[in-house]
Amino acid sequence: MLKYRIIVWGSLICAVLFIGCSLLLDFNAIWQVLLSWLLGGASITIALYYTDKLNRDL
Repeated sequence: MLKYRIIVWGSLICAVLFIGCSLLLDFNAIWQVLLSWLLGGASITIALYYTDKLNRDL
């Protein structure tokens, strides 16, 4: 249970950092912005998966 919560919170923090960093990047380097948003989306997907898994185990 604690393992899933750590994964969920870690993934959400990573998503915020990835998406937040994309706002600091130069928008002329569009590949860096897209990569940051893709990594943020992947982190949110991981968080949602483990949230569902955590809710099933309760």
